[in-house]
Amino acid sequence: MGGKYRFRNIIGRSDVIEEIRALMGQAVDSSLDVLITGETGTGKELAAKEIHHSSSRRDRPMLV
Repeated sequence: MGGKYRFRNIIGRSDVIEEIRALMGQAVDSSLDVLITGETGTGKELAAKEIHHSSSRRDRPMLV
């Protein structure tokens, strides 16, 4: 797994997971708010927490 961010809690090695990690990396580097949508149980909140923890806003509250 290459890339600037590890997102250790996002597991898997498929092309789709790698694409998701790449998109998450773009979100971390952005100053914009992020909206994550998807089906129940797909890991949206986990992804949001990983993005928040890796971002420059990690010391501020995260809105879920």
